[in-house]
Amino acid sequence: MYKQVIAHIEDSLERHKENDPSYLFAELMEILLEQKEGDSTEYSELSGKHALSAKDDPDWHRPKTYWELQARWLVRAKDDVGSRAARIREAEQYECAAKDLVNRPHPDYLSAAAILKSAIQAYQRIGAEEEGISNLHRELLEYQRKGLSQMGIVSAETSIDEPYRDAINSVKGKSLSEAIHALAMICVPPKLDSLRLDVTQLMQEYPLQYLIPWSQQDALGRTTGFVPSSFSKDPDEREASFRSHLLRSASNMRALIVLARIEPARQEILQEHSVSGQDFAPLVTDNPFVPEGREESFIRGLYAGLESEFKVAVPLLVPEMENSIRHVLSQSGVITSGLDSKGIQKVYGLGKLLNLPEMKEIFGEDITFDLQGLLVRSKTGVGDNLRNDFAHGLMNAEDFNRTHAVYLWWLMLHLLVRFQIARDSRADQNQR
Repeated sequence: MYKQVIAHIEDSLERHKENDPSYLFAELMEILLEQKEGDSTEYSELSGKHALSAKDDPDWHRPKTYWELQARWLVRAKDDVGSRAARIREAEQYECAAKDLVNRPHPDYLSAAAILKSAIQAYQRIGAEEEGISNLHRELLEYQRKGLSQMGIVSAETSIDEPYRDAINSVKGKSLSEAIHALAMICVPPKLDSLRLDVTQLMQEYPLQYLIPWSQQDALGRTTGFVPSSFSKDPDEREASFRSHLLRSASNMRALIVLARIEPARQEILQEHSVSGQDFAPLVTDNPFVPEGREESFIRGLYAGLESEFKVAVPLLVPEMENSIRHVLSQSGVITSGLDSKGIQKVYGLGKLLNLPEMKEIFGEDITFDLQGLLVRSKTGVGDNLRNDFAHGLMNAEDFNRTHAVYLWWLMLHLLVRFQIARDSRADQNQR
């Protein structure tokens, strides 16, 4: 059957080689690439042909997809020069798409910034000239700045520009240690009570939006979660739906916090100070949140994040976050492992740890909910799922620079400062 299926795929590709209105051609070639089948020379030429014919298509994903496919076919054909040329065309497609968005009568700077970031990362993977990448990076910063203003009014009285300026002023002119502390406490995780109130009000004002079940897809269009109607007759479904909307609202809030508070303050610190990893040593040394012997990983992860190296920070800090949560619970007398019938003790995974009742007692309801939404998925599949996406290799290069990865870095900094303050407070009380 295998040979028959491959033959059928190649026959379908022959029939669709002149026209591909539904990405069928691309999806079939994807299967051949995965199975190491197909004529590399023939399909690289056809991929390039489709990319060129779609270069003016309003759907910029189409030519980008075909340049990427051509590059992969050429890698199989051992044509490194041709593959690099295709990757450059793919990166240029990102760049053109971003510029198209900002040149419209009503520019969309936030979407353009996200696409331009992908262009920069594509050029970096290719090994393009640093000067060209730096120019694009400056454009990206400008798009992000203008995009914040486009986000409009946060409340009836406060625009997004105000917290942006306040964030910069909160660290400006301070010593490095004071600035890092200010950044850590620049805001607090989303308040669960406020999220409940917001979702309840929205359900009353826009009931149709919450009446219809909805699904969540990942970057490849795969369905990763399904949320039932908020007005289901089943009380369990209603509860699951309400929690899913809380999680989605919290995720949006975290993204806003990163853009309006964390990032401007972080960039200001980088402009004012020359930072080294050892500048974080006082924060992690003798900190109740840091198990003995793990200090170096914390230092390296925190420093990498401050320096915008989130592809380094996330792999270091995600496991340390899980281990530290387990450590704090254990130090408080909570059992963090199970015992099966054969006497084997299995350490609880993060999902179970975050749902232990003692989490709320020790970390508080707001931080517990924030950690749940950021690191894992709910039963309905909603959540940023950062821990599992990283652990299972589901994060690509651009995912490490998205807001949830930046937020994880900041939340680690926030928790370290909070635990340090609590330690110092207990020490003061004991002295009295």
